Amino acid sequence: MCAQRVLPPFNDPLTVSSQCAVAAGGGVSEDVESLHASEPTATSGGAGRLTRWAWAAVICIGVSAAVAIIGITAELNRASLVHRAIADPGTVTRAELVQADDRYGFAALLALAMFGVTAAAFITWQYRTVRRLTAIRPIAFRHRPGWAIGGWFVPFLNLVRPKQMMDDAWLATDRGWERSDRPPMAFHLWWAAWLLSNFVDGFAVRAFDRSSATGLIDADHTAAVGDALTVVAAVLGIWSVWLLDRAAGASTGADPGARPAESRVPRSTRFSRRIDVGPGPGRGEPLPPSRSF
Repeated sequence: MCAQRVLPPFNDPLTVSSQCAVAAGGGVSEDVESLHASEPTATSGGAGRLTRWAWAAVICIGVSAAVAIIGITAELNRASLVHRAIADPGTVTRAELVQADDRYGFAALLALAMFGVTAAAFITWQYRTVRRLTAIRPIAFRHRPGWAIGGWFVPFLNLVRPKQMMDDAWLATDRGWERSDRPPMAFHLWWAAWLLSNFVDGFAVRAFDRSSATGLIDADHTAAVGDALTVVAAVLGIWSVWLLDRAAGASTGADPGARPAESRVPRSTRFSRRIDVGPGPGRGEPLPPSRSF
């Protein structure tokens, strides 16, 4: 009898509910059907749409790509005007040079602002995704979820740790874990383009003498190449976020804060009260602690 069993055979809510229903004289079929109806599937709602933070990251990355394109036009325009001023000074006015320089400065400030916003959105999304997947497959991760944030700020380590967290997160999904799928090529290409764009941008700032006209032209051309790589990295980054977030949603469900399925058993089938069976304590009296579960 259900109330006389100290421990159930195993902690399966379906088995426990069925045993108690039999002991109480109830029908098992109704309880089983209600349990199956209440249990969410792994792909319900989570596999076909992105989370809010994924959308935030995608939008910010897209805006950053648009800002990079604006930067490319400003850099090439200034380089072209300076080149014309050297070749034929009479064809370029001082006002045009000042205007081109102002456009370049505005594009640089806009890019800096979007870099901060995009970094915040992307790192938040990455951390939340890693934390969700760590809850179901912690063994897939080489590092703690906090490194999804801290890995970006440690010099030299930030060249590898963020990419490691992305790869481990993919391996923790059902697709990566059960099918043994390696991280998508988009991850590798995104990280390579991101690192290369940062290297080229740094080279453009430090390698040329901007006080000279020829140095300014070379710096603007190099910076335009770096911005072009930023656009490529942005496209690959959006694709990477899309792939990982959908795979994570298919593995963990749409609601990251949802309770596990076994805790969402219908209230009518839970053991929220003692069941009075057979001789012993009167109806409504609790069973001894040692004989209940």
